[in-house]
Amino acid sequence: MKLSIRIGINHLKKPLFEDMTVTTLLNEAVLHEATNHLYLRNLSSGKFTDMDFAIKDFAKQYYFYSEWFPRYMETVAARLTDEKHVKLILQNLSEEQGLLSENELSRLVALGIDPAWVDGIAHPELYRRFLNSIGIHTIEKPDTCVSEWREALLAYLQTASQAEIIGAIGLGTESVVKHIYPYIVKSINAYTSLKLEDYVFFPLHTEVDVTHGEIILQITEEIIQQDEQQAELVRKGMMTALNLRSKYWNAMKSRAVKKRSLSY
Repeated sequence: MKLSIRIGINHLKKPLFEDMTVTTLLNEAVLHEATNHLYLRNLSSGKFTDMDFAIKDFAKQYYFYSEWFPRYMETVAARLTDEKHVKLILQNLSEEQGLLSENELSRLVALGIDPAWVDGIAHPELYRRFLNSIGIHTIEKPDTCVSEWREALLAYLQTASQAEIIGAIGLGTESVVKHIYPYIVKSINAYTSLKLEDYVFFPLHTEVDVTHGEIILQITEEIIQQDEQQAELVRKGMMTALNLRSKYWNAMKSRAVKKRSLSY
């Protein structure tokens, strides 16, 4: 069964707003190039000459970023001083291990997803299932572009202020995934023969796994309300994460166009 996820209208201009709230910052993140990059649009619309290569290259390289996600969350939890915020981040981390609520399981069924495909299965394992299904069985080492991305993001989370790291992992990461993955799902549906079970990692994050984003937004709201300086730091973190992702998409687009003597 294929799953269709609607892709919204692309806007690349930076929005103007008078004051920073969670809503205005989220709007800015959604409109950022990292969320609507030409690489993503070309991948979803079949604009690359060798789509088989492009999809497999995305699959393999993105794995190296995705496998570090628990490390990002553990780092954030260790850096926060508000006990309530730490508990919320740890709740997100438990969901990364495949622990789903009854409500989430019901939503899975409504989407045609068998809960047995995902319940109790850590998200990195779901991603490896996707890789195996697409024909990638050997995980060697990441390309420089994804190594630089994940290392830079982790280093930022380890050293930036609390407001910045919440902006980076929340508005700059968790909150934009549901806008990015539909491009991937559309490409998989159009240019592979994979079944929904094979690529369930992506709809799980776009259609079901919404608790992550809501929790981060709750923390962000509390930080922004403290003062204008904290709001500015949240935005700085958000933009740092988005700019790192955009730089990565630039490199992936170049790889898909040139192929760089790679093959899968």
